[in-house]
Amino acid sequence: MMKKPCIYMITNSNNTTLYIGVTSNLIQGVYQHKNKQVKGFSAKYNLDKLVYFVQFDDMYHAITREKRLKLWKQLSNSTQFVSFCKVGNFTQLLADKVRMNKG
Repeated sequence: MMKKPCIYMITNSNNTTLYIGVTSNLIQGVYQHKNKQVKGFSAKYNLDKLVYFVQFDDMYHAITREKRLKLWKQLSNSTQFVSFCKVGNFTQLLADKVRMNKG
């Protein structure tokens, strides 16, 4: 899993704040978040725990999915979204990925 486009979600130790991002190098990206090398939102809220990621064949599809997830997060109640992530109920996210890759 070296350089392959993917989306990822990171949170803090209390699972109270969520960040959705896209990268071409997941290992490097998570390392940067954990070591506060990325200044901004993730450093401010101590987001360093990877809770979800999906790999894509190309960056276009990764960015498209990231935008959809961010819109969904904005439209939903943030408490409900974090609860969704806590229980690991990623069935719908995975189903969306399968549909998107087929279409």
